[in-house]
Amino acid sequence: MILGQSSSSRIVSHAVLVTGAIIMVFPFLWMILASLTPQSEIFDGSLLPTPTLHGAIDNYGTALSAIPLLRFMANGFVVCLAILVLQIAIAIPCGYALAKLSFPGRPILLVGVLLGLLVPVQIPTIPIYIALAKSGLLDSYAALVLPW
Repeated sequence: MILGQSSSSRIVSHAVLVTGAIIMVFPFLWMILASLTPQSEIFDGSLLPTPTLHGAIDNYGTALSAIPLLRFMANGFVVCLAILVLQIAIAIPCGYALAKLSFPGRPILLVGVLLGLLVPVQIPTIPIYIALAKSGLLDSYAALVLPW
């Protein structure tokens, strides 16, 4: 027990933490229950869906057969892995150069990098799209990887 903290304040703090945990976990629980609920019962107006084993098999079977879900997941994995590898390959040498090496213009470059971090991600969206369209890279993995 923390010195100077009464048992009643500990109970209150634990009650607040448990309440917060329930509030945080509820959307995930609802998502899992909704995925196990038959499609006919999802929109009946109840707060908590009532899952059935039959609904679980049908819903997951439909998700895997109606759309190429596994292909979408593989595409996401490939794109994320490519972005990760490219960012690491660029960031490590650049970070080393800015941190350890002395060269003319280093302070100006560092300020430029730090100011670039202040620009919201949404600002260059249209110019990036136009550049990708002019270079013919739309609808390709490169269009997903290169902007990052």
